[in-house]
Amino acid sequence: MSSEGTQPRTSVESSTASQVDYLGLILRHLWLTVAVVAISMLGSFLYLRTLSPQYRSTALLDLDTESPNVLGSMSAGLDAQGGARGSRELRMNFESQYRVIAGRTVAEDVANRLALRENAAFVGLSEVKDPAALREALGRTDAAAAVMGAITIEPVFESSLLRIHARASSPRLATQIANTVADVYIDQRVKRRLDVSESSAAWLRQQYEDLGKQLSASESAVYDFRKERNILSISLGDKQNLTGEALGELSGQLFQAESDARGLRVAAEQHRLVKTDEALLDAAVQGVISSELIEDLKVRLVDLSVERTKLEATYLDGHPQLASVKQQYAQVRLMLLREVRNSIRAVESQLAQADKRVGELRGRLDQTRSEALAMGQDELTYNNLVSAAASDRELYRMIERRLKEVEIARMLQQNRVAVVERATDNGVPVYPKVGFSMLASLVVGVLLAFVLAYLVETMDTSVRSVGELERLIGVTALGFLPIISRGKATRRSTRAPAKGEEFERDTFVIDFPKSTMAESCRSIRTNLIFMGSEQPLRSILVTSAGPREGKTTASVSLAAVMAQSGSPVVLIDGDMRKPRLHKIFGLDGALGLSSVLMGEASLDEVIQATRVPDLFLIPCGSVPENPAELLQSDRFRELISELTERFGMVVFDSPPVVPVTDAAIIGAAVDGVVLVARSGSTRREMIARAVDLLRGVNANLLGVVLNAIDVEGRRRGGYYYYYYRHYGAYYGQSDDKAKGGDSAA
Repeated sequence: MSSEGTQPRTSVESSTASQVDYLGLILRHLWLTVAVVAISMLGSFLYLRTLSPQYRSTALLDLDTESPNVLGSMSAGLDAQGGARGSRELRMNFESQYRVIAGRTVAEDVANRLALRENAAFVGLSEVKDPAALREALGRTDAAAAVMGAITIEPVFESSLLRIHARASSPRLATQIANTVADVYIDQRVKRRLDVSESSAAWLRQQYEDLGKQLSASESAVYDFRKERNILSISLGDKQNLTGEALGELSGQLFQAESDARGLRVAAEQHRLVKTDEALLDAAVQGVISSELIEDLKVRLVDLSVERTKLEATYLDGHPQLASVKQQYAQVRLMLLREVRNSIRAVESQLAQADKRVGELRGRLDQTRSEALAMGQDELTYNNLVSAAASDRELYRMIERRLKEVEIARMLQQNRVAVVERATDNGVPVYPKVGFSMLASLVVGVLLAFVLAYLVETMDTSVRSVGELERLIGVTALGFLPIISRGKATRRSTRAPAKGEEFERDTFVIDFPKSTMAESCRSIRTNLIFMGSEQPLRSILVTSAGPREGKTTASVSLAAVMAQSGSPVVLIDGDMRKPRLHKIFGLDGALGLSSVLMGEASLDEVIQATRVPDLFLIPCGSVPENPAELLQSDRFRELISELTERFGMVVFDSPPVVPVTDAAIIGAAVDGVVLVARSGSTRREMIARAVDLLRGVNANLLGVVLNAIDVEGRRRGGYYYYYYRHYGAYYGQSDDKAKGGDSAA
């Protein structure tokens, strides 16, 4: 037994099948696709015929050419429009120029130069034939707006180049517009630069004159201040230095005078404390009051005192020598007192003089300080005047230099914009693009055809694939049966009949055991075997939701391939309303299932051998009036039990499930039910209804077989064609090729 086609599809197979399915959607509705594409392309062609051709010419500008460096380093900054050359500023300047070129000012000048206001074709008035109406319409036409709509600006990436595209109904006019736009822009730019230069020069001249007057006033103020402060012959700084030196000298003198006065004041205070002669002598002896004369008198007085003491120890009072010494002592003492008093008076006099000098020095120092403070204020005023004069002088020189540069720039008339390539006539129209438009109409037509085909498929409620059965209805797909087509080979083979040869569809699997149909039946047989691995299937019912869906052909084909496995199979015609299995096999149908159930014949009498080995047939027999009651009898169940003991498989053919109840009754009695649906014919709701009826009687629904699949032609598309091309023709292929036969399926 073959199991080809029973394995699940791999991801590669699924992807290929999905791609083919999209193509199959178009191919299934090929005439719709052809019609939609033809209408789309014809409509596009007719529309293109109504359009006037448009031509385009292009001029190339450079917005940042290098001008001749006539003045060397002085040429930097001569651009009167501002010259920040940083990348961001340069980019912003370029973007501004793009808008200027595409703006109304340039467009109006172009319209005037080319007299486009009188060009009826350019402004879209070529259809107006009446001269008076044309003149009136031309008077209302905005030619500048038409020029703006005809030109396109395209900057060249990472450069200062700019393309100016112009479109018109004639190549010559397009070329004229592109070149005129470039010329007008350059002329307006030069004029604008000259106007800016002239206005800048006029403003600079006025500033130059005003600053000259201001500079003269500032320098006069400096001179008047120096004259008033008497610093014409000497600088203010030198005068400040002299004043500082005077302050230092006076401060030193004052410090010394105050120090001397303090010393004299201390001495005078000590002298005032001495009141008596003895105290004066003690002060002189102790050095409080001292001078050179006092020191000599102190020595003589001490000597006389010592000598007197010695004489007193030797002589008595009144001794002439002692008396002489005493007299001398008294005289020296008197002289010492007089000298001490003179010294005290001298200290008082010196103290008065010292205090007077301190007062004088302080007055002079205060006066000098006042002069220094006033001189500091004068310095601040003087510096402000000098700074103002210097600032005015610098600004004056800068304005003077800038004025010269602007005047030189006016004479040079530098222009950074240049035409790199002028536009030339191009006889090839850029609009309409016939090739692209026709290709686009083809693509749109195909897409529209795909959408329409998809809508048609969506509105079609019939089942077309096993995927729909599993996804929408929720039943297992056991496999599919292909459409039985006529042969294409020149002679008959085991795969297909010869070209033009007549054949029986119901016995196609028996007549051509290596055909695609036979292989599909073997795949379904294998799936049924796998489904009965736990509990073997001994009896099955093959039925359908409605009539003419291929259930009888499917039951005959399945029974035939099951018999080919070597196990005896009995095929029972359970359709007691329109029986025809006995006609298919060419056997007598007088006795059959109804005869056994009504007791008119035994089981052995109704079992007939067919031309297929191991395949036996029980016809329907006579058509009873009450088939449902016969099928619900105990005898029917006993018959099934007896047949399963004698045969390896019992296959029932029955009426459709939905119209009559016979199929549901048989389905409840057998091990499993195989439901047949016809691709493109059986509606989903019919299959769903049949499934509900079978499950309502607890029938074991094994799955659904999709019949009449077109696997040979591309009209169907999808996985079935892929399956047929790669697997369906496996059986007999080598033998047929070896015999030289043509492939036919």
